[in-house]
Amino acid sequence: MKFAGKLLLTLIILLMLIISSVAILLQTKYAEPVVNQLLNKYTDNTVHIGNIDYDIQSPLYLRIVDINIKQPQTEALHIDRLELWLSPALLQDSKLQFNNVLVDGISLQNGQPALILYPWIQINQLSVHNLDYADNELVLRDASIQLKRGINFSSPFLPINGKFQFSAKQLYWQGEALNNLLINGNYTPKLTTFYGLSFEWQQSEVTAQAELIDNKVWKVSNLTISNLNVESDTYQQAKQYLAHILEQDYQYQLERIDLLNSNFELPGLSVNQLNLSATNIDLNRSFWQQKSTLTFSADSILFEQQLIENPIVQLSIHDNKASIENLSLSLFNGSVQLAGDISPTEVDLKSLNINHFKWIVDNNFKQMLIEYVSHLSQLNIDQLSIKNSQIIDANNPHPFQLTTLEMSGRDLVLRNNDQWGLWNGDVSTSASSASIDYLITEHPLIKMNSIDGEWIIERAVFPFAAGLLDITGNINLHSDSQPWSLSAIGDGVPIHFLSQWIDPELSITGDAELNLSANGLLANRTAFNYSLEGRLMLIPRNLFSSMDGQQLWQRQLKLNIKNTKDAGLFPLNSSAIEISADRGRVIVSPVDISGEDFTLYVEGVYDLVSPQRSSLSYQFSQDCHQINRAVNVKEMELINSCHTQGEQ
Repeated sequence: MKFAGKLLLTLIILLMLIISSVAILLQTKYAEPVVNQLLNKYTDNTVHIGNIDYDIQSPLYLRIVDINIKQPQTEALHIDRLELWLSPALLQDSKLQFNNVLVDGISLQNGQPALILYPWIQINQLSVHNLDYADNELVLRDASIQLKRGINFSSPFLPINGKFQFSAKQLYWQGEALNNLLINGNYTPKLTTFYGLSFEWQQSEVTAQAELIDNKVWKVSNLTISNLNVESDTYQQAKQYLAHILEQDYQYQLERIDLLNSNFELPGLSVNQLNLSATNIDLNRSFWQQKSTLTFSADSILFEQQLIENPIVQLSIHDNKASIENLSLSLFNGSVQLAGDISPTEVDLKSLNINHFKWIVDNNFKQMLIEYVSHLSQLNIDQLSIKNSQIIDANNPHPFQLTTLEMSGRDLVLRNNDQWGLWNGDVSTSASSASIDYLITEHPLIKMNSIDGEWIIERAVFPFAAGLLDITGNINLHSDSQPWSLSAIGDGVPIHFLSQWIDPELSITGDAELNLSANGLLANRTAFNYSLEGRLMLIPRNLFSSMDGQQLWQRQLKLNIKNTKDAGLFPLNSSAIEISADRGRVIVSPVDISGEDFTLYVEGVYDLVSPQRSSLSYQFSQDCHQINRAVNVKEMELINSCHTQGEQ
């Protein structure tokens, strides 16, 4: 025992002498050559150091400057400064313990070096400053890395099981540059937490906080993007990056995203000063599958050449529908405000208010609107208000215009089970003037109501310059056959649009007394054709034509019209026009219209059920010329009796 004790004491004294000798040596001019010899003998990398700075008063700290490490078949690796802090417990778990290692000033222009890292060394904190790095995919400029605790350089994801921090003046990857990048987080095999992530991309600022759970789920608690400017080429790149991200085997959940003061210039879409906030966005789901809230505003949106100003939207998405708390915008020189629920197939609005619209109908915008509403199975509006608005559609086959339009409605069901109609509610419509096919009415008024599909036209009044037309009617939408009836009484009704039923080629002006009663079934076109019954009586007055008989004859033959007389109005005479319908057979009683040198005669039956069986005939005579034709027959019979009259 006494021998063992002496031996142990001797070893301790010897170790103290060795440590003291090394410590003393490190403070002399022989430190660098001795250390260089030891490094070259006991390391596989050829290492040369320029200077060692050691102070016996800080025995666990060592500073080495100007380090060069030769590597096979590559350029030498240079480190400006290396600082080492040994742990007071030098050996632990059979490893040499370093509390901290600082590497400052290193350039890796050929990717990660093939350095041999020894398993008997444990680094508890590693700091790398002023790092430049480049490989085939990634470039770093002026980067810094800090790794704390559990550092393992063989890890495929992060060489750490603990906290980390990374920053770079610039990161260049796949053609895109990120400036002033900063990442601060903590890594474990089951959970990676990014306490903070920020960078600048194309003059925009991005900040985020996120977690990677079980290497499967990316959970982003906060993502903020400020001053983003996206143009067509940038947008295409962003789409490719997003598609690449979504192709990875991850789930992406954004608890909150904020897009601030951003601008988009894309084909068909321009957005200025957009501010958007959204919560609970799942990138693996479609828009309608989300369970989230969204608010956004912008100075303006230009969509398919249509300007939308000052849009503000607040909505939540759930159960395959969007519940709009508020939507307001300026459009067509007016304003729109609405609230309610919308989905791909249903619209259920609490309110819709439109003020001071001036809509000159654009075909593209109209087609998009028609495309959307055509897919709706349900359209409800609890409260509707349209004030002081104007609609002009000059490109329609039947051009129309509404001026100073006023409309109010409540509890409206306008589409139910894929069928349009007033299924429920009250609606009142008026305008200072309206026109269709250049038929003008001043101060028209329409009042309608419906309860459980019993649609009633209480009154529809259309005043004209010389009279008015008053219409009432009803239809039972809930009945399978949908029976309907319509009555109209008018006096001073302009006849030029009615004359198109008789002959579109005629140019007739004037007015008429009108009396109409009709009824039938409206379930479908077949039901309508088989069931139509009613009677229309027209008594024309003050009839004139802007063409004489010869011009009308030329128009019948599709010839260029010759001006044989000075322009003017030519008086016409007409019998009463009586049209009746019996189970789809429309009977036109004989109609005679005559001018100074022509006559027109119409008579017959038009069969809605079997048009080929119709016998409606048309005869136009001018002097000794005559045209005979029948409905549904393209050919016409021309009779010229001028030669016969000359022989007589």
